[in-house]
Amino acid sequence: MSIETHRAGEQKLVKNMQSVSVPTEFDQLLSRYAEITDDRDELLWKWLYYVFPKFELSTVPPKYRNTARKAKFGFSVFMTILDDISERHRPPPEHSSKAEKFHFQTLIRCTIAI
Repeated sequence: MSIETHRAGEQKLVKNMQSVSVPTEFDQLLSRYAEITDDRDELLWKWLYYVFPKFELSTVPPKYRNTARKAKFGFSVFMTILDDISERHRPPPEHSSKAEKFHFQTLIRCTIAI
């Protein structure tokens, strides 16, 4: 495979991912999270929702596949936000200002809203 063919394939993949819409149930949460932090690009959420059908279990009946996809997406968003909070936004207790505590508490509330 040539480099040009590989790049064309990557461009097609990105275009396909950009055309994906995550379930509307997550719009408010993801919008609020994006307002609070720029840790995650919108394309990450689209990519995540895009790839889930590639990794579904054959034991899931077809009528439940969409529900399972949404559930996996919801749990993944939840875990990603918790990971971001714990690694990137938790102020050290001895050095945290009121503003930092407020920011951290807002992130926690955002996560609980799931």
